[in-house]
Amino acid sequence: MQQKIDENIPIYIYSSHGIFKFLGKKDETLGSTLKRSEIPLSAITTYLVASQTSKKLSDSMLTFISASQPLSEIVKTGSRIVVQLARNISLPSLLSGGKTFLRKVDNPVTEWIFPDKEKGAFYKTLAQLSSDDCLNIVSESVKEVLNNWPKNTSKRMVVGVSGGGDSNVLLSALLKSELVKKSDIFPVMMLGIPDWDKQKEQAKEMCQNLGLKLEIVEAKQVAKIVSVSSLSELMKRFEKHFPDADLEFLGTFLLRRILSYYAKLHKVKYVAIGANREDLVSEGLARIGKGLLPLPAPFRKIGSVTFVYPMWKVPKKIGDGAFPHYSLVNYENRNPSYSEGRCLYYYIAYALSEICPGLDLTILEGFSKISAKERTPIVKEQTLNDFVCKDRFSPEQLRKWKDLFDLP
Repeated sequence: MQQKIDENIPIYIYSSHGIFKFLGKKDETLGSTLKRSEIPLSAITTYLVASQTSKKLSDSMLTFISASQPLSEIVKTGSRIVVQLARNISLPSLLSGGKTFLRKVDNPVTEWIFPDKEKGAFYKTLAQLSSDDCLNIVSESVKEVLNNWPKNTSKRMVVGVSGGGDSNVLLSALLKSELVKKSDIFPVMMLGIPDWDKQKEQAKEMCQNLGLKLEIVEAKQVAKIVSVSSLSELMKRFEKHFPDADLEFLGTFLLRRILSYYAKLHKVKYVAIGANREDLVSEGLARIGKGLLPLPAPFRKIGSVTFVYPMWKVPKKIGDGAFPHYSLVNYENRNPSYSEGRCLYYYIAYALSEICPGLDLTILEGFSKISAKERTPIVKEQTLNDFVCKDRFSPEQLRKWKDLFDLP
């Protein structure tokens, strides 16, 4: 007679803090059950216990069991499934042992997990947020940056506009702060990258609603400013020389050149863009992984222009929540990214806040502090006649960029 297998299969975690029980489904593997419970496989060893005469696993008959095995096959052995947690850390408390409080609001558009201000990340608040809540959070971050503006310098600035949620909420927060005059804000949008171009009408509408004049830089003008004959031809060459890189990388490079150009045109020293918390955490992680110091934030000097990131502490999700429709349209217009490295570091940045609310912000602030150890991280490369990160370019990379722009 075939053995009947229960729908829910008990699994026991042994740790220095006690024994914890959770349930797996018979159609899952042991590994998928552990991952669903947010338990990293790298932190545990899994066993079958045929017989157990004491609370100590070391006194029992243990057999290693692979996490790839289906639970339905494991339970047929009649043995108990146990998981030994490495080290003596309070992993169960971090994952599920603390309390989570729920904050509800009228007309929510998103939610975010915040650490308790007094008790820390083990006591979490899953807070629903309205559009006004999101805009207020962004505004506080923007105000903090504006209040820490370099002394004796004007707050006149060019603002990079994409038509998506980030630039919209940034412009709105700058105006709401009342620390920057409307006449001192110069919104600029660069065209020429296919999925960015789809946002043109939305960007115009956004600036019109805020009473701002948007300067649109057409593809031909972009090519002229960066000294190439054709932007479409440049994109083809980029794909040839950097086949593993997204076209968005070239777009970001061109945007920096264009915004710097317009800053000089308007005789301003600052350029503000909507880079958010995950943008800067992922960038910092990527540089640390290569043995390089993170780049400065929220103020980053590149030549005679300083790039400012007023939303540097704002999670992307909260920024999107201020204007959810603009953000949704932006995502629908974006081309897929195939850069595995970009995907990896963004994934880690997102995962940090899930593991421990506020950890990503703590790391970001740490990146900002240690970036000060390098006084001039961005220098001018004479052969490219442009600015690059110090010690970042290999001879091979330098050659590719020269070929890209037909430089000797």
